[in-house]
Amino acid sequence: MKTSEFLAHLRGLGIRLAAEGGELKVKAPKGALTAEIRRELGARKEELVALLAAPPAARASASLPPIEVVPRDGRLSLSYTQERIWFMDQLEPGITAYNMWVVCRLRGALDGAALERAVGEIARRHEVLRTTFSHDEGVPYQRVAERLDVRFEMLGNLDGRAERLSDQEVRQLLTPRVDRPFDLERGPLLRPALVRIAADEHVLFIAVHHTVFDGVSQGVFFRELMALYEAFAGGQPSPLAELPVQYADYAAWQRRLGADAGFRGQLDYWKGVLGGELPVLDLPTDRPRPA
Repeated sequence: MKTSEFLAHLRGLGIRLAAEGGELKVKAPKGALTAEIRRELGARKEELVALLAAPPAARASASLPPIEVVPRDGRLSLSYTQERIWFMDQLEPGITAYNMWVVCRLRGALDGAALERAVGEIARRHEVLRTTFSHDEGVPYQRVAERLDVRFEMLGNLDGRAERLSDQEVRQLLTPRVDRPFDLERGPLLRPALVRIAADEHVLFIAVHHTVFDGVSQGVFFRELMALYEAFAGGQPSPLAELPVQYADYAAWQRRLGADAGFRGQLDYWKGVLGGELPVLDLPTDRPRPA
């Protein structure tokens, strides 16, 4: 067992360590410090002190196992966040609360084919954008399509008329696409559209479901889109390196962490706190309330 794993094991037992002045301070529940654990603490003292004295970011990364690529020949687990959102979709089919969208206004001459190819390459690079969700007796799993045929839905000033679309007209075109439900089992969970405002102005709109996209994803998406569009419009290949791991690998890694003693200890704690009879909040309902 690595020192970082030993530290995680201790946390699961409620044993807390701290490094003060080069010394190891131990705080533990009654009976938790067995003779075996005491021997391990003595043998690993220097390593534990060095680990605890490290910056928080370095300590966190050192205490976690690396993310590894998992085989794709079996059913892929969902991350906890994906499962939570999937459950809400099962509870209320067609819910649109988890619809997300990215919008980018593009000014100047546009190479539509290069832009469409760039979005398609992002979907190729990131398996999660090609993912749908099925279940077997209530247990969900991911299915990753080999490819996603990205085709823009073309909207707006398509007949080349002289007047430009107003912002209100653009909103009227996009609003129904924001509120269109996603089918998590059939997909796709990414729907791109391109609004032509005029010959030299467009709006790129991509609706995407929160099971495969989040706020951090937006930054990744636009960075890669700019790099890929510039390359493809110039007749160059993709400048981006292949990804070492995918989101499904992260989900499997997260599930493995969930099986360790530290996680189980946290789970048991909250089951105890939230168990039993739930409190009832008695609010008076016979009086008018402000909006």
